[in-house]
Amino acid sequence: MKKALALLLALTMVLLVFAGCASQNDTEEPPAEISEIGATDESKDTTTDEANTEEETTSEDKYGGVLVYSPGVQSEQNLGYPAGDTNMLTTCNAAPALESLVRMDTQGNIVCWLAESYETSEDGLTYTFHIRQGVTFHDGTPLNAEAVAWNIQMCVDNGKPQYARVESVETTDEYTVVIHMSQPDLLLLSNMAADPSGLIISPTSFEENGAEWAEKNPVGTGPFVFESWENDVEAVYTRNENYWGVDSEGNQLPYLDGVRVVYMAETAVTEAALEAGDIQLWLRADADSLVKFNGKEGFIAEKAAVPSCNYNLVPCTQTDNPAANKAFREAFRYAVDFETIVDSLFGVNSVATNQNSIPGRVYYNEDITTYEYDPEKAREKLEEAGYADGVEINLYAENAAVQEKMLTAMVPYLEEVGITANVQLLDSGGFFSLMTSDFQDGFLVGGYNYSPDEFGKMYSLASASAALPVDNFSMDEATYQLFEDARSCTSQEEAAEIVKELQEQIYGTNLYMISVMTQSESVIRSDTVQDSGFYLYSGYHWTPETAYLSK
Repeated sequence: MKKALALLLALTMVLLVFAGCASQNDTEEPPAEISEIGATDESKDTTTDEANTEEETTSEDKYGGVLVYSPGVQSEQNLGYPAGDTNMLTTCNAAPALESLVRMDTQGNIVCWLAESYETSEDGLTYTFHIRQGVTFHDGTPLNAEAVAWNIQMCVDNGKPQYARVESVETTDEYTVVIHMSQPDLLLLSNMAADPSGLIISPTSFEENGAEWAEKNPVGTGPFVFESWENDVEAVYTRNENYWGVDSEGNQLPYLDGVRVVYMAETAVTEAALEAGDIQLWLRADADSLVKFNGKEGFIAEKAAVPSCNYNLVPCTQTDNPAANKAFREAFRYAVDFETIVDSLFGVNSVATNQNSIPGRVYYNEDITTYEYDPEKAREKLEEAGYADGVEINLYAENAAVQEKMLTAMVPYLEEVGITANVQLLDSGGFFSLMTSDFQDGFLVGGYNYSPDEFGKMYSLASASAALPVDNFSMDEATYQLFEDARSCTSQEEAAEIVKELQEQIYGTNLYMISVMTQSESVIRSDTVQDSGFYLYSGYHWTPETAYLSK
């Protein structure tokens, strides 16, 4: 089996190009391990704009230069209207101009930013934010309680689900905002920290110019001022001379004179631009390119320390099909050596996972029930499920390289124990239709971003009140209640214990879903780019204020 799999994996590597996920080169020797972003740096101060300084570099040496980077193909169409339609990449590509009240650290904990501090009432129904004083928007208007309240109310009025439990917003003085909740909502702070709806824009610029203008003209408090945006070509930002942040020596940030975002759709073109010096950094780099540039003179290849996406197998549980049978799902889980598949195909910035989290995160359950690769147990479970003579199952996925690789590698494992798997790759529209209204059998396979964190995405996709429910998928009432219990907690520490139990019920005891792997975003940069700030706090964020170019 191992030899057959090795041949299959090697062939798959040759035939498929995999964008945005990790893989290894088809060589005898594995590539050197990819380092984590920030692994050799001191942690940034989370309450001030303290730089990650090197002993031999003074703050004065860091000033000047324009950072040119590519996030790949343009995905976001809205950089300056957080209450409108956005995607997670907005939080990265709008980061030069827009900031949020709070941020996250690498473990998923909430830390203050534009808010100097906040308090939550004991009943979880009142949040009081104390806004940082002396901060101005790029249009010269002040950041104050009124501006923050306007931003929050705009999201409420526009029906943003992240603010569904906000009942009212008031200002009690010039720099204090109070949010009253209809019921406690643990996700409020996470959404403010990690969702595009948490970004703060200038009410004055928006009201003077309108929503359509604002989408293409982000006006915030960030370290860089928006200059221009040519669709699918580039976005340009220049240094904010009035930025509020300072480094550890009291020097004003940012260090850079500007930032230019260049959109590039083709891997070969982006690689060539890096080598030619036309760009200095590539976000969400192709996995094979990550390996190619790792150890290459003049470049540094890195992966984020925090996760960005989790891939799951979601069974059809409400129709008469094998996936509805828990014993069959256990047989499936025992049959496939997910660790070997992930390490062989996606190992550069991916890790096989048994839940929707990774070690070190606040929601990771160290004691979850596990299903190690065991073909004999798989056969026993298959017989228990009533399929001793074999069974056929459909695996549905969007037609993307990572899903195709993953499912193709699973097929021979399943065949070995008597499960015939039919891989069904669909276009985006077909997959969406199947997921939301036509799911009748088998498993759906999808990658779900950590938005705003692992619990937030679990809630939006799998809770009883999910914004995008999966057709013919359900769990028991006790598990659904855990979702609501966790969301209604008044502290992250309290919620963490409930979410850990939720992980056990979904991925362990009941195996309602099968977790395949978690991925982290990656960066290839010129070694002149220092303290870049990409992906230090989440899989989609950028903290650009202390980035600099070494001379």
